[in-house]
Amino acid sequence: MKKWVIALTGGILLGLFLLGGNLFGNGKGIGASYDGFEEVKAASAGAITESPEKDLTAHFHKKVIYLYPGKSSYNKLVINGAYDSIKWTVGNRKYASVTQEGRVSLKTAGAGKKVMVSAKISYHRNGKKQSKTVTYLLKGSVPVKKIKITASKNYVFVGKKIKLKVMNKPAKATSHKVVWKSSNIKYATVSKNGVVTPKSAGAGKTVIITAKATDGFGAEATYKLRIIDLKKPIIALTFDDGPSVLYTKRVYQQLKKYDARATFFVLGCNLEKSQDVQKIVKASAKYGNEIASHTYNHKNLATLSVNEIQTEVSRTEQLIKKVTGVVPTLTRPPYGSMNDTVKSAIHTPLILWSIDTRDWQTRNADKTVDSVLGHVKDGDIVLMHDVYDQTASAAERIIPALVKEGYQLVTVSELATYKKAKLKNGTSYCTIR
Repeated sequence: MKKWVIALTGGILLGLFLLGGNLFGNGKGIGASYDGFEEVKAASAGAITESPEKDLTAHFHKKVIYLYPGKSSYNKLVINGAYDSIKWTVGNRKYASVTQEGRVSLKTAGAGKKVMVSAKISYHRNGKKQSKTVTYLLKGSVPVKKIKITASKNYVFVGKKIKLKVMNKPAKATSHKVVWKSSNIKYATVSKNGVVTPKSAGAGKTVIITAKATDGFGAEATYKLRIIDLKKPIIALTFDDGPSVLYTKRVYQQLKKYDARATFFVLGCNLEKSQDVQKIVKASAKYGNEIASHTYNHKNLATLSVNEIQTEVSRTEQLIKKVTGVVPTLTRPPYGSMNDTVKSAIHTPLILWSIDTRDWQTRNADKTVDSVLGHVKDGDIVLMHDVYDQTASAAERIIPALVKEGYQLVTVSELATYKKAKLKNGTSYCTIR
């Protein structure tokens, strides 16, 4: 028994001796185990200590935004991570401003300019104060200030179409898009590209086409188009010897009420009388009536010399231009009197008539009305005088009656245009068909 205990004890001592050799003999054994312990310790420490905080990231929803002067907007700022504050700034405060909520506004001076908008984000990470700045570009848009509509002509035939074009100013405007609109879609429609399509219901009527800029600043323009149906009768009402403050005005107002036009052959001596009569003539011309020459003093041109004829005509033409801004292109000789001298002296077409109402003689409204209604036909030129109360009364009945019957009431020059008749200087015309 003692031998067994001694042997066991010896084995234990031998094991301790060997272990001690590793621990203290040359230091490597214990050192390796220590090192291993330190590694475990380090690993254990990493498991229980917080990881470094992730850095903040941020970006704007859009890299570039566009604004018109006086307008404002937000560009969404996306931030991933906690932060303390945001400071907003703009690169040039003459052009734009920004609130500390991030709402940016473009100033008038900023039109066409580029401005950098910045957001400086302050935050803490791992116990340290940090900041990050993100930016986007603000481009100042240039609004349309003026629109001009152009076309090849100011009328359109039923069954045809006409293309309207727009020119926006300034040329550097950001957007040149416009929205088209017709004043009466029963008369004519207009496409998104400015193509106008007239309808038969609009025959003899004027439709106003509007082009409006889409940038929200209100720039717009209008273009008047006369709708003509060649399948329906077209005639020219003409009025001589005026203007008269009372009667010319009544005729003009009735024409305007029914969207009709006429030609007024005025005397220079009457046009010169007062500013009131000139205002009426100017308004009438602006509306679309034609103002032509009936000479200055209503003399029989066939009895005058070339110089006298030309003085009578040119004097009135100059007055008409002064009042209306337009040089007249037609002349009606007083009494319809002419000869070869007259034809060679006057350098415009000479307009006579096919229906003489003889209103100057009868001074009777009913007879004047009867001389026109039921007798007038396509291409006729009707003669009346806007210096009598009875004629003004007759015109106030004739105009709506003809319009109701489907007649298209136009000026003499328009009648020639629609009928494709080239009027020659020194040549007389009673009708244009």
